[in-house]
Amino acid sequence: MRLSASDFIHACVVGAGLIAVAFFACVALPHGFEGGIGWGLILLPGLAVAALISDPISRLTPIVGSIVYWFLLFFLNFGLYTGISFLTIKAYRLSSKLSK
Repeated sequence: MRLSASDFIHACVVGAGLIAVAFFACVALPHGFEGGIGWGLILLPGLAVAALISDPISRLTPIVGSIVYWFLLFFLNFGLYTGISFLTIKAYRLSSKLSK
């Protein structure tokens, strides 16, 4: 199976769209404090990892800890959604080749 830059670009676009929808669902929709945490952990699984990594850093310097937290939150979830999208695109392409 050949890696195609087009498939990766499509996966990045879909990953960006999915993370935008997940952020919107977690922040903009009203579902209370506990509901927001639940939806955040379901839709943004990198939230827990980002919090664990940035907590010791924020004890030393709060502003750097905040920057590290948001950077990790975005890029961990973006990588997850892009990877899932890429694997879905590759599975679709493989299944279409096998059905011919």
